[in-house]
Amino acid sequence: MNRQSRTVALTLDEVRSHRTELQEIGRRHGVCNIRVFGSVARLEADDASDLDLLVEVLPGHGLLALSGFAGEVKDTLRVRTQVSTLNGLKAADARTHQCRGAAAVRTDQKRLRELLGADGQQT
Repeated sequence: MNRQSRTVALTLDEVRSHRTELQEIGRRHGVCNIRVFGSVARLEADDASDLDLLVEVLPGHGLLALSGFAGEVKDTLRVRTQVSTLNGLKAADARTHQCRGAAAVRTDQKRLRELLGADGQQT
């Protein structure tokens, strides 16, 4: 799909409005528990911002699945998309900091709490 780039900032509400599409893209690529972090989650995105997604990858899927997922999300939302797993974030402090600000595409954040534990530390 050849869609033009965005000229306005992507919002968290807009990402959530595409929840069903994003979850279906995730199913096709073995990706689940899709969360938004970074400037979009902090409501600080501008027209140059990308979309940062934190996801879980199902067993049997890997880097190619993440790449395919990111590409389809980019085509759907018309915004540069970067995808990471919790373990893919650079340092433990970065994981904790980014996850605290992560917003689930779906409104239920139960899985995020399970991953981080009550004290905000990775379990």
